[in-house]
Amino acid sequence: MTRGTWEPSTAVTVGAALAAALVALVVGEVLRRRLSARRYRYPHERELPEPRHGWMALALALCWAGLVWAHLSRPVLLVVLLAATVPLLVLAAIDQDVHRLPDRLQKPFYPLLAAGLLVPAVVEQDWSAYGRAVVGALVALVVYFLLALAGQGGLGLGDVKLAGILGMLCAWFGWRELAFGLVAGFFVGALWGLQLVLRGRATRKDFIPLGPSLIVGALGVLVLS
Repeated sequence: MTRGTWEPSTAVTVGAALAAALVALVVGEVLRRRLSARRYRYPHERELPEPRHGWMALALALCWAGLVWAHLSRPVLLVVLLAATVPLLVLAAIDQDVHRLPDRLQKPFYPLLAAGLLVPAVVEQDWSAYGRAVVGALVALVVYFLLALAGQGGLGLGDVKLAGILGMLCAWFGWRELAFGLVAGFFVGALWGLQLVLRGRATRKDFIPLGPSLIVGALGVLVLS
């Protein structure tokens, strides 16, 4: 057992996951109500249809429960992961509504996440994971920027900046997790787009924001890592 870790029993893990899900339902509902004010919209976006953010509470509950189940043995790191999911889901909700990932949320995310990961690096004495996380963010930025330049996957600069954040989180756990995190979102996006087309809610020519899919794919990697 390394510093900053412990081995919880199955009963403790299940109880903690359920408790986290209940708290997340409340937090998610608060986020949904705040987003319903649509203050993130630009003036020309105010006439858009009402946003559909009813999924936020359930999504946050599933995410927190999964993260607690997977990483309860590393409580300091777990706190950072739980905290990071909140702005990630806010970004997903905004991108779903207006097809935009605001810089005012993404830019401060980098230094805050880097500072947050310093804590488990110190407590667990895992500086290799911290260095890998920083390098992983740079790798993700470069890879997605090149894909955006090549016009692949419908990527915008907002998606590129988001990839750096997700790369930092995934790379903490390893290079394999970073690789999976970089590609998982495209598979999630493809499946989501396919079901929309099959249900007649979209056509092949419709633009489907990629940000939510990138976030779902990366969070899946964090739970399974």
